[in-house]
Amino acid sequence: MDRLWEDIGKKNMGLDITAYRNIKEVPENEVNRDEFGDVDYSNVQVVVYKNILDSQNIHFPHRADELKGGEYFTNDWRIDSISASRSYGSYNKWRDELYKISEDFYDLWEFPDNEGYFGASESEKLFQSFKKHYEKGKKSDLYCFFLEAFDYARQNGIVVFH
Repeated sequence: MDRLWEDIGKKNMGLDITAYRNIKEVPENEVNRDEFGDVDYSNVQVVVYKNILDSQNIHFPHRADELKGGEYFTNDWRIDSISASRSYGSYNKWRDELYKISEDFYDLWEFPDNEGYFGASESEKLFQSFKKHYEKGKKSDLYCFFLEAFDYARQNGIVVFH
C-alpha cells in the first residue's frame, strides 16, 4: 500500500507555473460566477488571492509590489500566456543549480515552490538576470522557460506559481 501511495504522489504532485502578459483588471462586479458563487473563469484567467499575497509580502517582499490581492485579471490567454509543470523535486534541484550560476537569481531561489506571484517589476529584474546568464543556463529547458516567462510578465503581466 505504501508503494502504491508513493507512486500516485509522484505522478500527481507537482508545481505549475503560468506566465501572462498584457493583463487587464476585471472589476469584481463583472466577474462571471457559477451557481455556488465561485469564479467560473469564463472571463477571468488569473485570480490574485489576497491571503496568499499577504503572506507572500510578509515573508518574500517585493516580488509582486504592483498587486494588492483580491484582483481578477484577463488577457488573450491563447497567445499571451505560457505554462510549465514539473515535480517539486526536479524544480528544487534545478533551482539549486540555478543559484550556483549566480546570486542574481536569489529572489526566485528564495521563494515558495507551491504558490505565489511575481509582478511586472520583479519579472523585469529576473528577466535581465536570465538574459545576462543565458550562456550558462541555456541547456536547461526550465532556464529557457523562465527566461520566456519573465519576459512575458515584465510586459504588464504576472507569473503565477500554483
